Amino acid sequence: MGGAIALAVLLIIGPREGVFVKGRKVALAANMPVAVGGGFLLFIGWLGFNGGSAYRSDIDVFLVIVNTVFAACGAGAFAVVFSLLRRSIIDVKVLINAILSGLVASCASAHLITPTQALMLGVLAYWVMKGSSSLLEYFEVDDAVDAVPVHLGGGMVRVLLPVLFVSEFSLLPQLVGLAIAVVWGFGLTYAVMRLINRFWPLRISKEAEKLRLNIYEHGERNDLSDMIESISHNHESGELTKRLPENESTEVGLLAGHYNGLLTSIDAQQQELQDLLRESRRLQGVKDEFIGTMNHEIRTPITAVIGFAKRLVSGVSNADESRDLSKRVLEAGQRLDALSKQLLDVERVDGFEHGVSCQAYSCEAVVREVGVQAHLMFDELGVGIKESVPKELEGQVYIDMQVLYDVLREVFDNARKFGDGLSIEVNYNFDQRKSFVCSITNYGSELLLAHEPYEKFWQADSSLSRSHEGLGFRFVLIASTSRCYGLFYSS
Repeated sequence: MGGAIALAVLLIIGPREGVFVKGRKVALAANMPVAVGGGFLLFIGWLGFNGGSAYRSDIDVFLVIVNTVFAACGAGAFAVVFSLLRRSIIDVKVLINAILSGLVASCASAHLITPTQALMLGVLAYWVMKGSSSLLEYFEVDDAVDAVPVHLGGGMVRVLLPVLFVSEFSLLPQLVGLAIAVVWGFGLTYAVMRLINRFWPLRISKEAEKLRLNIYEHGERNDLSDMIESISHNHESGELTKRLPENESTEVGLLAGHYNGLLTSIDAQQQELQDLLRESRRLQGVKDEFIGTMNHEIRTPITAVIGFAKRLVSGVSNADESRDLSKRVLEAGQRLDALSKQLLDVERVDGFEHGVSCQAYSCEAVVREVGVQAHLMFDELGVGIKESVPKELEGQVYIDMQVLYDVLREVFDNARKFGDGLSIEVNYNFDQRKSFVCSITNYGSELLLAHEPYEKFWQADSSLSRSHEGLGFRFVLIASTSRCYGLFYSS
C-alpha cells in the first residue's frame, strides 16, 4: 500500500525541473555516501522489523532473520552481477534499491520459506523493481528515491510469489488482497491529496526548487550554495565580475580558485578583443581616407591625359605644340606609373612581403655609401653637408644595401622638396646589436614621420599649386620599411 500511496502523490506533484530531457531521465547529483549509510541503517532495522514481528524469542526467530538477510543479499548480489555484465560498473543506487526490494519481498513469508527460497525471492524482487523503475521513467513519473519500484514492486513479489513455495498460500486470495490494497491506497490518497493540492499546493515554488529547501526554508547555506549563487549571478548579468571566495583547504574553495582564474583570463581576452576591434576600426578609417585621397590623386593625371589626347585627336597647329602635348602626356603617364608603384609598396609593407637579402658590410663601407648618396642629391643645389663620423669604425653590420638606397633616396628627395634654407647634417651610430642608425637633421621642421603604413601624412605644402610632386604618403613607407629590416633612423 505504501508504494501505491507514493505513486498517487507523485502523479499530483509532477516531475522536478530538468529531470526529463527528450523523454530520458537525467541522473541528478546525489550524495552516495549518505545514501549507502541510509540503506545500511534500513537493512539493520529490517532485521528487527521482521524478527520482532514474531512476538517471541525462539529458534524460529533466527530463521526469520536468516531468510531476511538471504532475500536482501540475493537481490543485491544479482544487481551487482547484472550491472557488471551490462555496464562493467557497479551501480550503487541500483544496488541499494535492490537490497531494499529484497527486504520488502521477505516480509510476508520469512518465517515459512527456506534460505534458498529466500535467495530466489530476492532475485525476483530485483527484476520486478528494475522493471517498475523503467516503466515509471517511460511515463516520466519522477520518483527521486525509487519508493514506488521498491515498495510497490517488492510488495507485489511479497504477496504473489510465496504461492510458488508455500502451500498455505493460494493465488486467487493473494490477487484479490493485492488489488484491494492497491486500489484502496492509490484511490483514496489521490482523491484526498488532489483536494488538498487545490487549496494548499503540495509542490514548492520554482524559486524554492532552484535554491533547494535547505536554503529556502531553513537558511542553511554552505560553500557550494554560495558558489552556485555567484555563478548564477554572473551567468544572468553577463558581467563576469563577481569572484568567489577561495579556500585551499576545501574542495569547493579550490574549485572557486580555478573558476576565478578562468574569469580573469576571459576578462583579459575580452579586453584584448576590444582593443583589437578599436584598432581595426581606426585602421579601416585611415585606409578609407587614404583610398579617397588616392582616388583624387589618380584622377588628376588621368584627366590631364584625356584632355591632351583629345587635343591631339582634334588636331594641333604645329609640330611644337604636338611635341609639347606629347611631353605632357608622357609626364602624366609617368606620374600614373609612379602612383601605381607607390600603391604596390604600400600593400607590400602592410603585408610584410618585401624581399630582403641582408649581407655583411663593413661600417666604413656603409658610411661611405651614405655620403655618396647625400652628395649626389645635394651638391647640385649648393647645399652644405656635414657628416659626424665615429672615430673608430670597426666591425660589420648586416644590411640590405638596396633597402638602404631606397630609404636614403626617399629621405633626401623629401629634403629637397621641403627644405628651405637647407643644410644637412648626417650622424652615424653603430650600436652593440650591429644595427645602423643614421640621423639626418635640418631639412624641414614640418616633415613628420608616421607610425603605420596607412596613417595620414601631412605635407608641409598641401596646396594644389605646390611646385613639387608626390602624394605625401610615400615618406610613411620609410618608417615601415626600416622597422621591417632592422634599419633605424630618426629625423
